[in-house]
Amino acid sequence: MNHNSPRKQKQSTFRNRLTAALAALALVASACGDGESLPTTLDTAATDADIAAVQTVFDTPQVESFASLGYSMDAALASFGGVVLRMPMDMLREGPEQPLAAYRPRVASVIVAGTMADAIPVTALGKTFAWNITTDEYEATARTGAPANGVRFIIYQLDVTGYAPAEPLVEVGYADFTRSSNAGTVAVYNSGGTKLMEYTATVGGTASAPVFSVDGFVGTGASRVTFNLVFGVSLSPGNISVTWRTEMAARGFSSRVSLALGESSITIGALMRNGVRKVEMGGSISASGGTIVVKVGGKVFANIVVNEVDGLTVTNATGGPLSAAEEATLERILEWFEAAFEAPDALLSPLYTLMDIDLPA
Repeated sequence: MNHNSPRKQKQSTFRNRLTAALAALALVASACGDGESLPTTLDTAATDADIAAVQTVFDTPQVESFASLGYSMDAALASFGGVVLRMPMDMLREGPEQPLAAYRPRVASVIVAGTMADAIPVTALGKTFAWNITTDEYEATARTGAPANGVRFIIYQLDVTGYAPAEPLVEVGYADFTRSSNAGTVAVYNSGGTKLMEYTATVGGTASAPVFSVDGFVGTGASRVTFNLVFGVSLSPGNISVTWRTEMAARGFSSRVSLALGESSITIGALMRNGVRKVEMGGSISASGGTIVVKVGGKVFANIVVNEVDGLTVTNATGGPLSAAEEATLERILEWFEAAFEAPDALLSPLYTLMDIDLPA
């Protein structure tokens, strides 16, 4: 008898991918204070369309290339005399699979250096950096066009791995970096000079509790998505907090994810909304498991339970199975919320040297 039926394979694939998302996500419910009547049935088609529309804006070749090559850009600036920041972002990715307490010594090693207006090495100002296919790294060139008070990095079509430029090199745009007294700004353009993304990262807080705030947008015209990231580290007792907000005003879509990473658990409050359509998730996950409640319009839609004995189980509000469409939409919602874990690394990695911050791993 073939036990690997298409239905079982589909369920297994969904649960495997959902488990991977939940390894990075744990959700804590937020109270619903709406005075209006909200639909309590998940509109799978409309929700899928919302996520697809917003995700498409982030998936342009220029934005994807910029995010993938961020560490290489930072290393190039460091080669001019800066300090390469190695933020321990894997503590976010590992989640409850490895006790977060194991990362506390790394978090405790955070040192915030003094901010300086000339954090971009003076010898690098005005230079354009291009990829060297021999050394597989960025190097300064004689190309013109970089801002006089900053630097420019050419960005390229990525190879099949998605982590390095394809060869032969195909330019898809460029990114300009500038720096003020306590903030760094990045603007990403396509080859025709159209600005596709811009954001400013600001350092605040104290040496024992640094806070990084990022505000910006991605996309053009009606497709523009604004975003805000607040990333904080508390050295005592070594907790991390992340809040990631996005909004596509023309579509009426908004989402918010608030993460709190403690010594042995992760909690999150997540909300996705478009008009009267509203999806919330809430719960907590530790090494031993946890429970996540999914609400639609303030009413329980699904329960996700993770434990050491049964692994992952997903049921509707009455304990029965979700439909195939509901499973697929729930997976897409989780993947969108998971972007909150990826945002700090993608947005801050090119700016580590630019911001003159030393966070040794």
